[in-house]
Amino acid sequence: MIWFGWTSFEDVHWIAGTIALGAFGVGVYYIYLSATNYLADAYEKYAASALSAVGFGRNAFGAFLPLATPALYKNVGFQWASTMLGIIGLVLSLVPFVLLIKGPYLRSRSPFMLDACLDDDEATGRRDSIAEMQQGRQERKGSAILPWSQVRSASVA
Repeated sequence: MIWFGWTSFEDVHWIAGTIALGAFGVGVYYIYLSATNYLADAYEKYAASALSAVGFGRNAFGAFLPLATPALYKNVGFQWASTMLGIIGLVLSLVPFVLLIKGPYLRSRSPFMLDACLDDDEATGRRDSIAEMQQGRQERKGSAILPWSQVRSASVA
């Protein structure tokens, strides 16, 4: 969006803005696919409910944000409005990386996510592995440097 906004001057060839929108569209598509796959994998047996809730939110934003867009572009200007939307999108693009890093921890603290497993055996296995991981953290709390085997086994669990 930043690229699109700053190529929207009259003296800039129209193909520059078109290429910018194409790159933006590809990026949005990849983020949409990764978010959908993450939700389906994270919520397992409740995946349909999670995806429908996200779809509802996405459609609500898609319905109401265009009502604010003309006023935004008129009051702020085309370049700065696009820059602002691009910066918001850039900040929000960090969310998947945060979920990638903190996701297992967040899911381990959620009793709902433990029950969202497909079967009871899997839920029991996850509870056991989380308990082992937390016990291992307590044991290693005093040491600042971990051997690679412990780091690797903790990241796999």
